[in-house]
Amino acid sequence: MEQEFQEVGIQILTPITLDELIKKNGTIVCLFFSPKCPHCHAMKNEYIKLYKRLKSRDIVKEFDIDIVAINGDIYDVWMIENYNITGYPTIVIIDEYGNKCQIDGPYTVQSILESMITKCKVRP
Repeated sequence: MEQEFQEVGIQILTPITLDELIKKNGTIVCLFFSPKCPHCHAMKNEYIKLYKRLKSRDIVKEFDIDIVAINGDIYDVWMIENYNITGYPTIVIIDEYGNKCQIDGPYTVQSILESMITKCKVRP
């Protein structure tokens, strides 16, 4: 799963690299996932489509949006303590000010974009 994300350009982060990215003051779309989770595998293609859609329209560059993922099997305690992640998959939007907004499923490209705009007030 990680390899498929990396092949299209989605960065796989650690807690340290996520913190560094947050300090750059851009918007981050972060998928917390488990490679063992069947729901994560089911929505993986939608997350890749989201990345490709935003990248193809230069939205990623124009609005300084990073599409990233974190393997929850490795960082589960950190995720619970810092992001209140209790299940997979979970998408969290982090705005340029460090505010966190958790998006509820279902995870389709359209529902993620709608949540970014309506719930998280991010304009991609």
